[in-house]
Amino acid sequence: MLRRLTLIAILTALALGLGVLTLRQSRAQSATPACRNPNLPVEQRVANPLSRMTLEEKVAQTHALCRARIASLTRRETSHPRKPERL
Repeated sequence: MLRRLTLIAILTALALGLGVLTLRQSRAQSATPACRNPNLPVEQRVANPLSRMTLEEKVAQTHALCRARIASLTRRETSHPRKPERL
């Protein structure tokens, strides 16, 4: 009788443990933002983070892109100077 109760207790604990793990996995999967889901279309993936960003964050991103573009143009001019044309 004691063995049977012990076996039932162990099986119950295992079942509860598996239930908790399954619940955690399903919550983790649903918590994944749309921007990280490769199965969604690009428009939907881009719209997700943009909808969560503040105006200040959007301006900062735009500013960073402009600075990166200017830096790449400046590097290109200084690292590959034009040779003077021959007459």
